[in-house]
Amino acid sequence: MAGCRKIFLVSILGIFLSMGIVHAAGIGISPAKLYFDDVLKGGYAEKEIIVQNTNDYSITYDVFANGLNKDWIAFRLDEVSFQFEEVLVPLPSGEKVSVLIKTPSKSSEISTFTVPAKTNTNLIVVLQPPNDAANGEYDGHIYIVPSETDEVEVEKEEGGVAFGLGIEVGADVLAVVNITGKEILDYVVESVSVRSTEIDYPITFSIKGRNLGNVRVTPKIGIDILNQNKTEVLISGNFSGDEVWPTTSDTTIINISSDKLPEGQYWADVKVYVGGNVIKQQLLTFDLMPEGALTTRGELKEIRKPVWAKVGEVLKIEAIFENQGELPVLAKFKGEILLEGDVVKTLESDELNVPVGDTASLTTYFTPKKAGRYIVSGYVVYSKKYTFTKEGIINVESKRLSSWVKISLILFAILIIRWVYYYYTGGRKSEVAYVSNKYKKIDENLEKMIRESKRLKDKIKKLKRRSAWGR
Repeated sequence: MAGCRKIFLVSILGIFLSMGIVHAAGIGISPAKLYFDDVLKGGYAEKEIIVQNTNDYSITYDVFANGLNKDWIAFRLDEVSFQFEEVLVPLPSGEKVSVLIKTPSKSSEISTFTVPAKTNTNLIVVLQPPNDAANGEYDGHIYIVPSETDEVEVEKEEGGVAFGLGIEVGADVLAVVNITGKEILDYVVESVSVRSTEIDYPITFSIKGRNLGNVRVTPKIGIDILNQNKTEVLISGNFSGDEVWPTTSDTTIINISSDKLPEGQYWADVKVYVGGNVIKQQLLTFDLMPEGALTTRGELKEIRKPVWAKVGEVLKIEAIFENQGELPVLAKFKGEILLEGDVVKTLESDELNVPVGDTASLTTYFTPKKAGRYIVSGYVVYSKKYTFTKEGIINVESKRLSSWVKISLILFAILIIRWVYYYYTGGRKSEVAYVSNKYKKIDENLEKMIRESKRLKDKIKKLKRRSAWGR
């Protein structure tokens, strides 16, 4: 029954979408249309959709594609983890220094996702056409609709009675794909930087680039560290950046050990190569300072969590930490969750390396086992220091009754109250009949709505099955 009423309003949404409206009952979508231009056969492209939940509770959505390009489209969340690879670089003296190369690892494909209350979620639309795709334009649609298992409550006033209709609608995003057989190589370096550091701390280089073409690019990076007079190369290394896919950007972090270098000023000649050609060269300077010269400072900006949740729901709790100091730090979130003054769970995230000026999400999870008002509190430990403690509230509710059951109970209660009133006050039979007929009509209208919802639900299921064929 819950699926019927959701699909009923999802269908009505199509009327608004035909008028160019892509914002309805608690969900906001941006942009309303996606254009994938000059996508290579057998290639790759991705775009971002921002899904906004304006409600006071989290909502789980199903996402799927339909149309001529439906078999080429997949989805993932904009969640990127990082992996480090250690490389030994020889010095002119024959000694070797350790270098850590940081590269991103993208999240896996999804078909459902949850948007917490009053927040946005970035949904990545991934396009991978086959090698035999013909040149031309292909239109399709991306549907984001509430999951049939997600029970949501929305109050609506009708005839002086508050009904828990529990209806959330979804959105339809147009996806236009233009396929070409022409390869386009277009990679740009957006920034190259290095930071001063202390003795025994790594020298951190950051190279950020964006692939504007339609073929994959693996940039090569050459770094020469010179003395203050720039007359001698002290460390020289060549590194391979991460493979950057079309339409995406990438930041490569290279940490070079400073163990073999004394205090003082140094220069770094950084070159970025693509296809054997230098596309960017930049001369940078940095200092190696004595121990204690630079400060470590960090701040726990907020604890992100849903305000409203249900019993048994897996809740994501994110401690947002900002490195405001002058040195990279290792950071870990520690906290606890209390219910009625008792600790029901302790929280501890994985330890993350947070570069200078960066913000990191230290993530933990919690599944409430009963309803109540939970308090989440915690702090971040970094470089043997502690941040101020922050806290927040999670209101956990028991799983709600079906909205149709609620409506029936309300109507039944009203009829009982009316009957008792007329029984003890000797009310006129005509008035009793009037009230009975009034609520009989309401029941008949509800039955009509249920039948119409079932018809539309079957129609949407057929659409989903057609969308799944050919995958």
